[in-house]
Amino acid sequence: MTEHEPNFSHQQTEAGGSIYLEKDGARVATIDYRRAPSGAMEVHHTFVDASLRGQGMARKLVAEAVKHARSTECKITPTCSAARAILQKTPDYHDVLEAADLP
Repeated sequence: MTEHEPNFSHQQTEAGGSIYLEKDGARVATIDYRRAPSGAMEVHHTFVDASLRGQGMARKLVAEAVKHARSTECKITPTCSAARAILQKTPDYHDVLEAADLP
């Protein structure tokens, strides 16, 4: 694992999932989502450990969520304020953003 290319893992269930980064057996960065009734990924929580803050880790987590949304052909509904800000400010992600969440 390098700072520039973290090796994210993905845990998925019928109800939702997490995209996360582990270090020494502990999750140090995670983005959690649940499946909305529409089938969209409702991103409801983003966490970055203090040791990784200031390195763009939240952006990298959102990028992984976008990659997952595209590969599963679903939209993202961000209820987490950090994820919403990143998604709305990044025009390249608007294809997966629910229409109601577009800026």
